Amino acid sequence: MNITIRENLKTLRAAKDCKQEELARHLGISTQAVSKWERGEGYPDIELLPAISAFYNVSVDDLLGVGEVRRRERLDEIFARERDLAFTGDTKTRLRLMRDAYAEFPNDFRVMAMLMNALYSDNQFDAATMDEIIALGERILAECTDGVHRATAIELTCYAYIGKGDRVSARRYADMSPNDSYLMLSVLQGEELLRHTQAIFERALDEFYLGIMRMFEAREFTDAEKIHIWKQELKLHECVYEDGDFGFKNTRMAWLHIDIARLYAQSQDRENTLYHLGEATRHARIYDKMERRVLHSPLMEGFVYEPTELRRNYEGTELDMVLRSTDAPRFDFLRDEPEFNALLRRE
Repeated sequence: MNITIRENLKTLRAAKDCKQEELARHLGISTQAVSKWERGEGYPDIELLPAISAFYNVSVDDLLGVGEVRRRERLDEIFARERDLAFTGDTKTRLRLMRDAYAEFPNDFRVMAMLMNALYSDNQFDAATMDEIIALGERILAECTDGVHRATAIELTCYAYIGKGDRVSARRYADMSPNDSYLMLSVLQGEELLRHTQAIFERALDEFYLGIMRMFEAREFTDAEKIHIWKQELKLHECVYEDGDFGFKNTRMAWLHIDIARLYAQSQDRENTLYHLGEATRHARIYDKMERRVLHSPLMEGFVYEPTELRRNYEGTELDMVLRSTDAPRFDFLRDEPEFNALLRRE
């Protein structure tokens, strides 16, 4: 058992906001002796422990750190039991366990968060249960700095307010969440919910694209594997914008086709390189000429594409950017091809 009296003495004195001299006077010993204990250069004599404990109003076990060890062991036992009950779906027993744990450890934030989960999982969505969840959540958010427990508190407090029919309060908590986009799916309604959902579809495509690029950094992929994966990304875009009106995503389509064309150019595959270069320039030209429009693919029905809201990190047109990418040496095998040079025209 690891006895941490040095740390405990310093922590207790800081909590009481007193000086080493005060404890020394209480014990009838020198201040130097107390200072040595806190530096870990010695331990108090055993007969002094009750007096030290009385001075700080703690038990001898807590002073020695034994109480903390026992507390952790007990909590580990509770959390292991909770995992077993959650796995088997015994919500009633799980809730009783966490209520008892909260009574035993009323200041443990993990216990509070797990009690919130147990209350919500018991599927008793009455007002009293929702109020209990809210009270626990608000206490965690007021007192706890742990990001995991705070995230649980935000999410379940939001759901509890939805259960009470208070979507204004629910939205306030959704706005606090690091995953607010997904929590808002339970908060919003009507047209606002529809547009929010469509925005999530757009961001999901961006995350998928970024994920692929990072995946390619994680290990070596063959060109054939990369081509297959990029084509799967194309299919995802075509599923979301199934009528071919990609709106802002025309720029993504252009660069997906460029990525594929580069890979085909590595093996001097003329036909596939020209095809994907052609698609890249086609999407770039569409993007550069697009005006405000309302999209009509079923998943994006009513979503507004507004060019004036776009922000660029480059000068020139999208077509300029695409054509500059064809200056790479890998495309040299096509330089004398009329079809290749036709693709490079800017009109």
